[in-house]
Amino acid sequence: VGILVAPPSTPQKRAFKTHEAMLISQCDGFVPEAFAPFLDVVTAGSLPQIPGLRPFEPDEDHLFFGRERQIDEILRKLRTNRFLLVTGASGSGKSSLVRSGLIPSLYSGLMANTGSNWRVAILRPGEDPLGNLAAALDQPDVLAMSNEPTATNRMLIDVTLRRSGLGLVEAVRPARIPPQDNVLVVIDQ
Repeated sequence: VGILVAPPSTPQKRAFKTHEAMLISQCDGFVPEAFAPFLDVVTAGSLPQIPGLRPFEPDEDHLFFGRERQIDEILRKLRTNRFLLVTGASGSGKSSLVRSGLIPSLYSGLMANTGSNWRVAILRPGEDPLGNLAAALDQPDVLAMSNEPTATNRMLIDVTLRRSGLGLVEAVRPARIPPQDNVLVVIDQ
């Protein structure tokens, strides 16, 4: 098995995709769980979702441990900055750190002077980053307004995001969320 890291449109990536299809064909469609993260043709729901093959989620914080210093560092930096970039090698646990470390800590009120009321939007940018951000914000527990159809809300959020550099601030304002609520946007590459 070979692993190739290349931008999506390179000839090497296209060649690897062909090799990928041949590998699956030779395995009669069975792909060991360990290879799933590397194979785009395997759907996410077709393999058991266990930590280690996917990021820990916010409700799995009881299983996530050993990163307390990093969580404290993120909380400390978020107190003074509204933007934080978490970087690291592929597979190093960045998503788990944010999803199962930071988010439960915020819900627990561990960030001083912010309370524990958080509305969290998690997204992958994909081919339409602003459209995906609008979809993530248009969730009932984030910014969705229950008195209008979801398609209308999503369209309004999308247009607002694209309108200016302050689109995110302008998208939050009409949602009329309670003043004690906070909004966290997690963009997970």
